[in-house]
Amino acid sequence: MPFTSETLDLVDKVARILAYVAGAAWVYFNFFKARTYRPRIENSVKGELCRRASLEMVHVVVHVKNVGRGKVDIAQRGTGVRILSFDQSETNGWRHVATLPILTRHLWIEPNETVEDHAVWPLPLAKIAAVKVELVLRGKRWMSEAATILT
Repeated sequence: MPFTSETLDLVDKVARILAYVAGAAWVYFNFFKARTYRPRIENSVKGELCRRASLEMVHVVVHVKNVGRGKVDIAQRGTGVRILSFDQSETNGWRHVATLPILTRHLWIEPNETVEDHAVWPLPLAKIAAVKVELVLRGKRWMSEAATILT
């Protein structure tokens, strides 16, 4: 039985419909289910207590990497580094010393980009047993935290 133009036209339409359905399924699973375009970051905060003659300070280093496939916006309001000192008289053991702005030159982080920022704060380390450094990163719909304790 030879194929007529009507049969070939019908096969063409069915093939196009199947291609559209396959493409829509790929977009759905790649974008929504895999969540590769949602904000995904890896962050860390490190620091050291610097004692140089009469100058005593806390040096903080922040690393943030965007491991997702989409650009991650950083909200400057609410993003920063908190420095706390250990104080036995406080109820939770930590006394707030300072909050420093961080990543002020970065409004966003591109996919697979790593950014690093430094902050320094003077602190009388002779009277302090330990220092806690907390990183808070905020976006429009996400928040991420990291912390470390320096002794």
